[in-house]
Formats: sequence, structure tokens, C-alpha cells
Amino acid sequence: MNRVALLLSVWLAAFAVTLIALVRSTPSEEARGRVVMLAESDCDLAVVEADGGFLVLRRVAGVLHPAVDDEVVGPLHLQGIRSFRVSGRGALSAEIDARLPDQAEAARLLGESCRPPLLPRTVAGPDLMN
Repeated sequence: MNRVALLLSVWLAAFAVTLIALVRSTPSEEARGRVVMLAESDCDLAVVEADGGFLVLRRVAGVLHPAVDDEVVGPLHLQGIRSFRVSGRGALSAEIDARLPDQAEAARLLGESCRPPLLPRTVAGPDLMN
């Protein structure tokens, strides 16, 4: 019985140490980034530079629109809809649409995502009269 109790206590101690190490190694939810690009049209996307990469944030709630050079603070490493603070201006809810390695790729995605939809050609359109 003493041997079982000893093995159980050693296992519990190892489990506790592993759990503490895992919790301490989890990244903090407070990451900082800087808005480097915004959509030109009425589009709720912004590109944020953070941790050596670029994130495309889609605003989903709130009236605050970030501006270029605003600092964004929040869980920039987590997926899903999250709450972010825009330093000195307020808060907004946004979702990370994409994580990209360079600004040129982020600019391309921003342009494609905010382009107005093309209207379908009609039967009486100018292309059919030629």
C-alpha cells in the first residue's frame, strides 16, 4: 500500500509540474501591433504589423475605425472574434482574416477583399452589339 501511495504522489507531482510549465509557456493575450494599411473603400479591413508578420483584421462590431499608425492591443495570436483596444481611442471587436509574411501580400488581399462585386453583363449590353 505504501508503494502505491508513493507512486501516486510521484505521478501527481510530475503532473503538477507539467501543468504549471504548460500554463507559464502559453503566450500572453496582450500582444501589440501597429496598423499599417487600411482599405480605401467602405470596407472593415485593416492590416496590422505584429510579431514579424502581417494580420488582416476584419472589424465585426463597434463604431471605431482604426487609423494608420494606431497601436492595436489584444489577443493577436488567437483565432475567432476577439476584443481589441486601439490605444487612446477605444475598443473594437474584430476577427483575424489572415496571417501573412509580407506587406505586399497583405495589400493584395486587402484589395481583393474590398473590391466591389462586378455586375453581370446584360443581354442588351454594349459587348453584344459589336
